[in-house]
Amino acid sequence: MRSATWRGRFTPLTLLLLLLLAVPLLIGCTTDVDSPDGWAGAVRAGEFTILQEKAGELVAIRLGGADNPGTADIDERVAWRFPGDGDDVDLDAVYASPILDGNTLYVAGHSGEVVALDLTFEPPQIVWVRDLDENIVASPAFDGRTLYVGTEAGTIVPITVASGAVGQPIARAGERIWSAVLLEGGALYVAALDKRVRAISPAGGTIWAQPTELSGAVPGDSALQGDLLVVGSFDRRLHALDAGTGAEEWVFDGDGWFWARPVIAGDTIYAASTRGSIYALNAGGSDASRVRWRFNQLDSEIRAAPVLAGGVLGVAAEEATIWGIDPATGDLRWSAPLPGHRFLADPLVLDSSLIYATTRGDLIEIDPQSGRAAILYERR
Repeated sequence: MRSATWRGRFTPLTLLLLLLLAVPLLIGCTTDVDSPDGWAGAVRAGEFTILQEKAGELVAIRLGGADNPGTADIDERVAWRFPGDGDDVDLDAVYASPILDGNTLYVAGHSGEVVALDLTFEPPQIVWVRDLDENIVASPAFDGRTLYVGTEAGTIVPITVASGAVGQPIARAGERIWSAVLLEGGALYVAALDKRVRAISPAGGTIWAQPTELSGAVPGDSALQGDLLVVGSFDRRLHALDAGTGAEEWVFDGDGWFWARPVIAGDTIYAASTRGSIYALNAGGSDASRVRWRFNQLDSEIRAAPVLAGGVLGVAAEEATIWGIDPATGDLRWSAPLPGHRFLADPLVLDSSLIYATTRGDLIEIDPQSGRAAILYERR
C-alpha cells in the first residue's frame, strides 16, 4: 500500500470545529432522530422531475413547454404529491436515491418502507409496500429483477420487484450502511460504518472482505470503474481498492472527510472534501505524482457529488454556491451564488443542464457551460 498526503497542520481551533461539525453529520442519519430530513436527489421520469419536497413527501414537477420557469402559477407545474391523503405509507424521510425502471419508481424510505409506484397513473398507484423494519439511508442496487437494500442494521436485503417478495439478508456488516450498494460484474460492493468494504455475491456469500479495517468509517457513496473502487472515509482519506480482490492500491490524505461520491473519468479521480477542497488525482502512478491540482475557494463543506457536464466539473458547496471548474487545470470557469439554498443531494445530469434539489425542496437548473442559474420550482 502506498500513501500520499496533502500537507498541512490542524490548529486546536480547527480540530474543535471539526468535532463540532461531526455532531450534526453523525446525528443527521441516526435512527433515534425525531425529525430526519433526507437528501435524495431528483429523478427524471418522462415529463416529470420527481424530488423530495419535504421530509418523506415526493412531488412530481412538470418542466418545459407551457410550464417553463416563469409561469405565473407555480402550482400548475405540480402533477402530484406522494404519499397522498389515502396512501397508507410513511417514508419518514428519503435519503436513498429513487430508482426508475420503465414506468415503475422504487422508493426506499428512512422508515424502512420500500414502495413500488406505477407512474402510468396520475397520481401514481402503489404496486406494493414492504416494511423491512430497519431504517434505510443507503441507495439500493438494482439488477432489473431484484433490489438489494442496505439497512442501518448492516444487512443487505433482497426484494424481488415482480412480486415484492422480501428475501432473507444475504450479508451483514458489523455496523450501519449509509453508502450506496454498488452492483457490477456479478458482485455487490458494500461499504459500512464498521470501517470495512466487502464484495458479496447477489446469491449470498462473501467474494472478498478487507482483512483489516480502514482507519475511518465510510459515510458516502463509493465510485467504481473497471477494477478500481474508490472509497472516501471519515479518516480524511481516499482509498483506492482493487475491485477484484479488495487489496488497497493506494491511499490519499486530504484536508477533510471525503463524504461526496468521487468521480472517476478515465485515469483521473475527482474528489471533494468537507473542508471545501476539490482534488484531481491520478488514478495510477506514484504517490509523488498523485495530485494533478487542488481547488479550494469554497468556504463550505461539499456533500453533493461533483459531476462532469458541458466540459466543466460542477461542484455544489453545501452553503449557497455552485461552481464550474476546468477539469484539466482546476481553474475556475464560473460561480453561481444562490443565497438561502443548501445542497446535499447529487445533481440530476441532463443533456444540457444540471438539476439540483435543495434541502428545502426547490429545483435549481444550472447551465454547465455558462453557469447561468434558474429556479425551476420553489416550494411554497
